[in-house]
Amino acid sequence: QSGGCGIHATRKQSGFEGCTGYSCHGAGQRVVQECFDGRDWRSEPNLLARMMSAFQITRAVHDLIFLLNEAQKLPIAPAEQDKLKGYLRMFSPDVRMTEVWLENIDLTDIKTQIYRFLQTLAPVARDLRLANDNQLAVPRQRYQRPHP
Repeated sequence: QSGGCGIHATRKQSGFEGCTGYSCHGAGQRVVQECFDGRDWRSEPNLLARMMSAFQITRAVHDLIFLLNEAQKLPIAPAEQDKLKGYLRMFSPDVRMTEVWLENIDLTDIKTQIYRFLQTLAPVARDLRLANDNQLAVPRQRYQRPHP
């Protein structure tokens, strides 16, 4: 998954070997494009600390976005769908992630709210998994002894 990353297919060759060990779900791209208007720490080393700080927060936000997007696949009630969409709107592309926005976001509180909400959806996910497992399971046939 590229998550909007412009170099996702060539990360290693482009000198971003660290990016090949995990997915930031597009957080790196968003930091470069939105917070720093396309500037990067390789060209401007004085940006390194600020960009890494922005990346840490943005990566956590993008992890939450990933979880919320996965939760959208569940057959949940309209009220839960509305709540889920509300959380996603907090981080939508309309919201420009500036350094100031990232410094002012209460990520701990937002994470707590979202994790609590997602925990309420766990039974739905479990039931769906069990239903899928049962559909995929090969029915056992009863062994019958051959008649002599």
